[in-house]
Amino acid sequence: MRRKSARKEINSYMGFSLSNFTSINLNYLIYLLNLYDNCMHSGGYKFPWLDIDGNVFLIPDLIEKLFEELWNNILDSDNIAQNDYEYWESKRFPYISLLADNPNRLSIYEFIKKTFEHWYWGSSNQLCNMFSDNLVERYYYDLLEYAQNKGMELKNQMFYLQTLYNAPRNNWITIKGNIIIVSPDKPLPVIDDVSRICVTKSVCG
Repeated sequence: MRRKSARKEINSYMGFSLSNFTSINLNYLIYLLNLYDNCMHSGGYKFPWLDIDGNVFLIPDLIEKLFEELWNNILDSDNIAQNDYEYWESKRFPYISLLADNPNRLSIYEFIKKTFEHWYWGSSNQLCNMFSDNLVERYYYDLLEYAQNKGMELKNQMFYLQTLYNAPRNNWITIKGNIIIVSPDKPLPVIDDVSRICVTKSVCG
């Protein structure tokens, strides 16, 4: 059975829809990012902490750029909200490229991936969705009010609150296409920013 990550959805009669989902691909990238940060900075308290050496990752000058490239590639992929698990199963995104080339590269990568999958399907997916369930309704009505006050309209399109268990780098794109990134450890996007992708000029205006 195909696993689902979207939970709560609100539809308007005009066709605007808002839902939340917890991408396995984006959250895995954050999992790897946190693991890298913990390896590079002793005393860090990000999740996860695994007993691996920092040398398993690429050098900092290379890996930071690659992390951001993978992030953008996931956001730019075709309908990530609907195809997320299919992309995961087909190994569309080359996360292993974040690891340095050594004889144990594959076994280390498979170990990291397995720890993530146990955690993600065990509790993380559900907890992230619980965090964003109430946000769906809040953003929906805030966007509706914003559009009405501005004499504008909500787009006839599905939009998603994509929940991350931890925030990405501050300079990474977090609102793009039909995706709005939210996480418990980062201030929520303001309506003015979210409206840039969700609101359009009124056809009567």
